Amino acid sequence: MPTPSTPPPRAQPIPPLTGSGEAPAAQPSGPPKAHGELDRRTLQAARTFDMLLRNGQTWRGVQLVEMDSWSVLLEVPDQGRVLVPKHAVDAYLLGRPR
Repeated sequence: MPTPSTPPPRAQPIPPLTGSGEAPAAQPSGPPKAHGELDRRTLQAARTFDMLLRNGQTWRGVQLVEMDSWSVLLEVPDQGRVLVPKHAVDAYLLGRPR
């Protein structure tokens, strides 16, 4: 008569190793640092800005509507909303603080 088999033990996750071969030390606690989306925060704070495209055109006085990791949705004067792939942008020209 066959005996019931015992399931194998579950594997435990292994922490990533550092260059020294040891597990990483705990991160110091403190206020969370804002990371990522620097472009979004900066463009929202600027409200209007100019955008230099890779083809040499400069769009003036545009406003950010939305953005993700691939595209920027802008409100462009005299054109309405324009969806621009980020790889087509050379620079966001913010101007001087007033």
